[in-house]
Amino acid sequence: MLQQLANLEVSADDTSSIEADGGGAAIALSRANQGFGGAIAFGVSAAINNLTPTVQAYLAGATVTDAAGVVLDAKSQSDIKANTWAGAIAGAASGTSGLQGTGAGAGSGNTITSTVEALIRDSSDVSTASGGDILLTVTDTPSVFADAGGVAASVERNSGTNVPVAFGAAASYNGITGGTIQAAIEDSTVTSRGQLTLEANSAPEIEAISISLSVGAAMSGGGVPASRWSAPEPARETRSATRPRRRSARAARWRRSAAAIFAWTRPTRP
Repeated sequence: MLQQLANLEVSADDTSSIEADGGGAAIALSRANQGFGGAIAFGVSAAINNLTPTVQAYLAGATVTDAAGVVLDAKSQSDIKANTWAGAIAGAASGTSGLQGTGAGAGSGNTITSTVEALIRDSSDVSTASGGDILLTVTDTPSVFADAGGVAASVERNSGTNVPVAFGAAASYNGITGGTIQAAIEDSTVTSRGQLTLEANSAPEIEAISISLSVGAAMSGGGVPASRWSAPEPARETRSATRPRRRSARAARWRRSAAAIFAWTRPTRP
C-alpha cells in the first residue's frame, strides 16, 4: 500500500538486437587435354534469427492512494540485421567435351514477436490527488533489415560439346507477428482526479533486399591438336588447259618465219 506519493512511475525498456553476417564461397577449376573435363562448385549461406521480447510495466494487487501522478511506461525497440551472401565460380577446359555446374544461394529468416504491456491489474486500487494524472503508455518499434545475394558464374572452353550450367538464388523471409501490445486496466479500481490516459503505439519496419545473378559461358574451337598439325603444302600455280595463252603479234611472225626457213633448207630425198 502506497499513500500520498509525489509521483509514482514504473517504466520498462527493451532494446534487444541481433546482427548476423553470413557468407559462402566456392571455386572449382579443371583442365583436361584429352577426353571429358568438368568442374562443379556450390556456395551456400543462410541465417535464422528470432527475437521474442517481453516488456511489462504494471501494478498487480497494489493499493496506491492520493498519488500526485501515476505513470506506467513500457517500450520495446528490438531489431534484427542480417546480411548473407554466397558466390561460386567454376572454370573448365577440355579436349573434347565438358560439363560443369555452379550454384550459389543465400537467404535468411528473421522474425520478431513482441509482448509489450502497461497494466493495472489483479484487483489493484489506484487513486490520485487533485489534479493528478494517470498515464499508461506502450511503444513498440521492431525493425528487420535483411540483405541477401547469390552470384554464380560458369565458364567453359573446349573443342567439342559444351554444357555450362549456372544457378544463383537469393531470398529472405521476414516477419513481425503475434505478440501483445496493450495498455490496459484489468479487474482493478482506478480513480484519477486529473487525466486518465491509456496509449499503445506500434511502428514495425521491414527492409529487405535480395539479389541473384547467374552467368554461363561456353567457348569452343575447332583447331587441330598440336601433335597432329603439319605444315600445308605451298600452293602451285596452275593454268587452265582450255584457256590458250595470249600470243603477241611479234611472236607469231617469228614463228611463221622460222617455219618457212626450215621448210626451204630442208633437203629433199632422191
